[in-house]
Amino acid sequence: MYLLFVLLTSLIFPQFENKAQLIEIDVGSNYPTGLYDKYADSGVSFRLAYSKSFKNNGLFKWQAGAQYIGFRSDWWSDSFQGTSGNALMDVDIRNYEQGFVFNGGFRFTATNGLNKNGNFRPYVGALLGLAVFSEKTSYDWGDDCSTFGFFMDVLLDSDYCDDNNNTTDLEDRTTSPVFTLDIGTNVFFNENHKYGIDLGIRYNMLTRLKRPDTNLLYDQTENVIDQISRYIEADYYTYYIGVSIKLDPIKSQQRKERRGRGKGKLI
Repeated sequence: MYLLFVLLTSLIFPQFENKAQLIEIDVGSNYPTGLYDKYADSGVSFRLAYSKSFKNNGLFKWQAGAQYIGFRSDWWSDSFQGTSGNALMDVDIRNYEQGFVFNGGFRFTATNGLNKNGNFRPYVGALLGLAVFSEKTSYDWGDDCSTFGFFMDVLLDSDYCDDNNNTTDLEDRTTSPVFTLDIGTNVFFNENHKYGIDLGIRYNMLTRLKRPDTNLLYDQTENVIDQISRYIEADYYTYYIGVSIKLDPIKSQQRKERRGRGKGKLI
């Protein structure tokens, strides 16, 4: 299927010969496709991608990048109790889930665009990588430090304000190989194609997301207990929008040559 796409696109869209380089910085919303034990809530997502075409081939590129995925985040307040049962201090508690995806692969893109002026450039990317998901709980009890106390610290180099006022516990961590599919487009509005808009949809498929608990299944007809798989397959969709920044390899090379000529020779 991908080979057919490459062949058709290369016949329809002429390509530039220089190595096109592009950076994409996006923000979006992430949506899971199923009800999982953890990491099953919609949340904000940030995406960073760098792509560069191979020599004399603007259509076929390699791509690498990272993605942050935010899931559930709960806030509440509590109090630490002393030995006498009296409250000592108020604590702000946050329990949250998050994920990081690191991947690399290949991208097929119409470098000259649909109308041959390079303003509208659709792309399809297929990537492999690693996803790291975690659940954490942070505690922040503050130090009630006033402005006067801050200046005491600065002027007298004292410990009037205690900076050790927070801590974070790791509740769960799991990793999984991930397959990623990017379908999007870069839209430019001027002839130099330096800056543009990036729009797209990302599909992440995690193949071995670890279950947080061991689940057992009892079959009454057979009178046996079977253990459900410790891993699940989890799919996530991300709708993103951001900016595209084109790097000009010719101008970059010219700047390097000018800097090299300016150094001169040592005698």
